[in-house]
Amino acid sequence: MLQVLSVKKWAQAIPQYNVGHQHKLQQLQAAIQSAGHQQGIILAGNYLNGVAFGQCIENGVELGRSLGKRWPQAGALE
Repeated sequence: MLQVLSVKKWAQAIPQYNVGHQHKLQQLQAAIQSAGHQQGIILAGNYLNGVAFGQCIENGVELGRSLGKRWPQAGALE
């Protein structure tokens, strides 16, 4: 029979974004686009769309598909 020996609750087990984080990302994206670098600079990482492991995997797969469409010679994920 399963027996719980202890439980530890971590208050911040998954990192939390600071207040204003989304606004800073929007400013960064706007700066990249206004400088004309939107095709050459690609932002990726857990600071963009989620810090949980599953979100990082999903974002990586989506980025791979996006890059495959942008540069088909590199091969897209199917």
